[in-house]
Amino acid sequence: FGGSFGAGPRGPAGGFPGAAPGVPFGQPPGPGISQAWGIWESITFAWDRVKSDPGTILGALIVGGMISNAFQGIGQVVGDIDKNDPTLQFVVLGLSFLNMLVSTFMTGGMTLFTIKVAEGDDYQFGDIFQGGPFFWSILGANILMGLGVMLGFLLLIVPGIILALGLGLTIPLIVDRQLGVIDALKESWELTTGHKGALFVWGLLAFALFIAGLAACCIGVMVVGPVVQIAYAFIYLRLSGQRTADLSVA
Repeated sequence: FGGSFGAGPRGPAGGFPGAAPGVPFGQPPGPGISQAWGIWESITFAWDRVKSDPGTILGALIVGGMISNAFQGIGQVVGDIDKNDPTLQFVVLGLSFLNMLVSTFMTGGMTLFTIKVAEGDDYQFGDIFQGGPFFWSILGANILMGLGVMLGFLLLIVPGIILALGLGLTIPLIVDRQLGVIDALKESWELTTGHKGALFVWGLLAFALFIAGLAACCIGVMVVGPVVQIAYAFIYLRLSGQRTADLSVA
């Protein structure tokens, strides 16, 4: 794996909800003018980035994904032992809660990692473990987004899809700009204005790639997952008016 282990994060996230962020490493990057992006362009960009350093990029995101879902997997095994045993089901509930906490922590680090890869910044395997400063903001954002999307789906389904697309950049904004929850939700909605249709089509393509990965004896998912994550970071950087990696020197 290239690079040294454990680079520090961009800075701590703002408090929940919407508190002013702390920026001990300098001011967070400000918003720029949204740049054009292509659905297939994002995928080919991500694939090129993965090919440039497959050991570190695939290794970090695969390990991060496994850690994020480890307790959920254990819970499924425990729950299948005896679905009528209330004690075991209570254990499953506890494991699900623990999985949510671990997943929230890893989401911050993995988002930091994918943004660095897409931006062309120095990145290290250990970035995926740097989610601590963003934990509470991401947890709060996930709760609010989950409630909003669930309500939207209960209404007519379509509002839920629109909300999910419009708020999808919230976590990258928390990690990259150290925005508080409310500010990140608002900024995500603004950045995705006029792009929700394209994001929906991109989501369908990503889903199709996952299905293809599953069809390839599930091994393909280990490549598709990281590619899709980096592609989404690429879209975030373009919509927020930031630079992306120069593939000619990758």
